Parts: sequence; C-alpha cells; structure tokens
Amino acid sequence: MSSESFGLEDPLDELGMDATWILRLSGPLVEAEVHLFYGPHVDVSAFLLERLEDGMFVGGEDGITGQRLVEMLDGLEQVSRGDAIPAWLRRPSGP
Repeated sequence: MSSESFGLEDPLDELGMDATWILRLSGPLVEAEVHLFYGPHVDVSAFLLERLEDGMFVGGEDGITGQRLVEMLDGLEQVSRGDAIPAWLRRPSGP
C-alpha cells in the first residue's frame, strides 16, 4: 500500500488571481500543489523531500489543455517514483 495522498479543493468561486481549483499531492518523495486558474492557467510548486536543500521547484503554463495538464500530473507522478524532474519543473529565478 502506498503512502501517497491526494486532495482536491472544489471549484472556488473566485475571479482574478485566486485559484479556481487546488490539487495537493503528497508522497514519500515529493509534495506538490497544482493551482488552476481561469484563463486557463496552471501553476505548480513542488518539493523533493529527499532533496529539501534544493528548495522549491516551480512550473506553469498559460492556455493549458486537459491533455497537457494530464502530462504535467504524469510528470509529478514520475518524480514521486524517483524518476528525473521534468524539464517544465525548475527552480524559481532569484532576484
């Protein structure tokens, strides 16, 4: 049995910069949040639990399609199995 967990906050009736859906993923190797916005736009933040010193990884896209969202979620699932970090998930730019 896996120790992964998933959480989904129902559609939030927010306009503007507030997310309309929030998906939280937690497993032994990765914790991530996926924020879906009107537009459609997606923002992802993730921590690799065995490499916390690397800090947060982020990714996002405008005009997201359902298929692309599934591809991004698949990438997070692959990271949770110990595979390489997908190219779209990177460290945030510093000042």
